[in-house]
Amino acid sequence: TGAFIGADGKPKFEIDTSNVTVDKDKLLGLYMYGGSLGKAAEAPLSQIIEFPELFENYPQLSDMPVRFKPLQGNIGRYTPEMDPRFRLPKGIDIDLHKIPTQDLKGTASALLHEVQHAVQDIEGFLQRGSVPSDLMTRNEYLGLPLEIEARNVQRRFEDPTLRTQLPETTVDIFPDTA
Repeated sequence: TGAFIGADGKPKFEIDTSNVTVDKDKLLGLYMYGGSLGKAAEAPLSQIIEFPELFENYPQLSDMPVRFKPLQGNIGRYTPEMDPRFRLPKGIDIDLHKIPTQDLKGTASALLHEVQHAVQDIEGFLQRGSVPSDLMTRNEYLGLPLEIEARNVQRRFEDPTLRTQLPETTVDIFPDTA
């Protein structure tokens, strides 16, 4: 069924990502016009990835804005609400300089990582204080349970053989060592 008890003791379920695809034409259009005239190229998530089961379970993600624009040091970023520090609106930002348009699986992987953060937000796991601060080291950031889970979504998408195991057993950093 995809249901399991997570390391935090709460019930969770995994949506199969093996059939997720990226709309290459839409991606190329966004890539070509990204950052032109000082604005990010933007489209709803449902126009970029084909993932019906996600949108069936989380219909609010269908219209989630995905922006392709230059980012400072990150491949992607999910903003849960308007960030007053940077005036960032809610949505997913993907760095158009770090995502090659030929690597559709890599683009899908980066999007799925950020989509997992949006799901964590919807499910109530992304709370004030769970979002990394500027005071964290890189290792502290990578050890955050929310980041470990999002990277695991990517890994399980990139390597479908991992789907024969429970998600909690395929993480790159185990919670007790994070």
